[in-house]
Amino acid sequence: MLDKTIYNNYRTCQKNLFHSTRIPHFEIDEIKSADIPQRHLVVIHKGKLFAVDAFDSVWNVRDEREIMGDLASILDEGKCRDTVDSVCTLTTLDRDTWAEVRISNKHSRSSIRII
Repeated sequence: MLDKTIYNNYRTCQKNLFHSTRIPHFEIDEIKSADIPQRHLVVIHKGKLFAVDAFDSVWNVRDEREIMGDLASILDEGKCRDTVDSVCTLTTLDRDTWAEVRISNKHSRSSIRII
């Protein structure tokens, strides 16, 4: 059985599972939900970001085979190149360093926005 504290923390975080991101700040992070729901999920492979649509234009879940085809294409593209340093590596930094780099705009705003 789950400890009551763990269960309550899980339920609190559950609402931020979709359409949300963690934004680093000094000493504490911010959980920010998208202003409008997004149809994509972000896949990070070998240092590159990919947006994969999970829903169609009327919010139906895309066919599993289509999504798996998109993921297979991402994996195939990765076979042709080495891992690169990118905005994705920021998530491996300690919070304050990540916040500093994000604020200094050393990385592409469009990449950060996708995340």
